[in-house]
Amino acid sequence: MPLKPDKFAIRFYAVVGWRSLYIHALWDNGSGNTTATTPAERYTRLFPRLRQPLYNVLNQGEVHVDPKTPSALWLAMIAHQTLLLPAENGRRLLVSDNFYTRHTLAKAVLAITDGETRMLGTVRQDWIGV
Repeated sequence: MPLKPDKFAIRFYAVVGWRSLYIHALWDNGSGNTTATTPAERYTRLFPRLRQPLYNVLNQGEVHVDPKTPSALWLAMIAHQTLLLPAENGRRLLVSDNFYTRHTLAKAVLAITDGETRMLGTVRQDWIGV
């Protein structure tokens, strides 16, 4: 992701509640990881309840998110928050900037949360598949 350089190649991803400002998930990009595991694999190893729903969605034909990309980790983090704290009214809005917003991720979020969570953000057409 050349437009957002990180000086030490370490990046943290956080899922924060809108109203409560509570941090639901905080994870790093695994830049110091010397094993062959992806960030999404490490996240689902820590939270095994997410493994089956995540990989069911990633293996669907209409969802095109590579399990090795950061988008798979973001999807796991979003699904984790939705599973732990279902929305009272059955709807949830995920707001993100153009660094995170991808149409493929939005489709995957819709699938893994059974339509509960929608994404709002600016989409960059040149970042398809990241």
